[in-house]
Amino acid sequence: MPNDFTSLTSIFSKIISTIKGGSPEGILLLLVIFFIALVILLSLFKLITGLRKGKTGLESVAVANTRKILINLSSVRTYLDRFVQKSTDPAKLRELRNRLNTINSEVIKIDLAKFNKKATSLEEWNAGEKALLDSSEKLAIELERQSIGVLEIDTIERSIDAVSNAVLNRVPVTPELNALYRKISKKERPEVKIPDAISSELNLYLNALLTKYANFSPEVLHTGDYPPEVKWEYSPGNKSITATLSNSRGISLVFETRWQESDDLAELVQKEAASVNKNHYKCLCLVNTSWDRDSINFAQRFSYPKLALFLRELKGGLYYNKMNDAAMHYEFWFSTELKKETLNELALRYISEHEYVTPADLAKALGMKEKGAHSLLSKLEKKGAVTNVSLKSDKTRKYTKAKKKE
Repeated sequence: MPNDFTSLTSIFSKIISTIKGGSPEGILLLLVIFFIALVILLSLFKLITGLRKGKTGLESVAVANTRKILINLSSVRTYLDRFVQKSTDPAKLRELRNRLNTINSEVIKIDLAKFNKKATSLEEWNAGEKALLDSSEKLAIELERQSIGVLEIDTIERSIDAVSNAVLNRVPVTPELNALYRKISKKERPEVKIPDAISSELNLYLNALLTKYANFSPEVLHTGDYPPEVKWEYSPGNKSITATLSNSRGISLVFETRWQESDDLAELVQKEAASVNKNHYKCLCLVNTSWDRDSINFAQRFSYPKLALFLRELKGGLYYNKMNDAAMHYEFWFSTELKKETLNELALRYISEHEYVTPADLAKALGMKEKGAHSLLSKLEKKGAVTNVSLKSDKTRKYTKAKKKE
């Protein structure tokens, strides 16, 4: 089966030329191509069905890992396509792209029984998943680096080899491993039992957060990025709420709020910090009726690159490190405030207060990167909310608030 569009185009050209003459050979080739296309569509349907099916336990972890791996491989494919188009001698790059297609097919197989290894422990299973996640991520990062630098085909080939080996050594989820995972998870996350009076107060707080998450979503990250095409999801759990902001580029922001007994807080938080995935950021809010002075001091001094810590007291206090810019940025999402200005509202209010604004002005005012401000202003212009008043001679775009039509 051809592995690139050039080959497919060549075949279809031959078929069309023979069909015009009523050639049986052309008709037969057309039927073969139709059959192959049908097989591909059925395979994709099987993949989508498998990924959407309600998996539980270790299977759900495997499905989530597969999604991340496919995102990485999709990014790699995009870069390889660009390299092929720009190269004067693309033969080797096409070969690597074909290998990537094969790897992608192996990853999306729902049935893992054909993989070489059988896990004998959860540690071995985790090691296999980590190897595949890490190698696919490193491959994506490597091609991104080369896209703005020098093309190193040998390095790409070695990175693809690493992913291929990780796929071959990926291990299936067996019923025994799934049962063990459930048993361990149940021990690690015992059912939370809280006195009725306290439980009512906790539920009121969690319901307030759910209401807030239903009406608003984070629009600018603590890094100043204004991510496009994001997906905002939230769900209640066992005396807890989890919310995530993510997109196809792998950006992921996690909010977790849960009841927590005031035991060894420092050790617990360090474990949470170590478990945050690369390129992700997590805000953890731990709730109790009250926190002792040592715990509050710890929260007010805690700083970590991938985690912001909040301690919530049901009587009203919210403690965190106010010297941590990220924690300050996300404080609203764990407070009892239910309303906030949207990014559009903030931008339009700022623009209305000035004769004109540039993307740099807006970026500084809203704490976002200039690239994001450009994107925001373009969206507002398309909606008719702002007007571009810059001249052709201006090096920087200038905007004012659009006048209302009478």
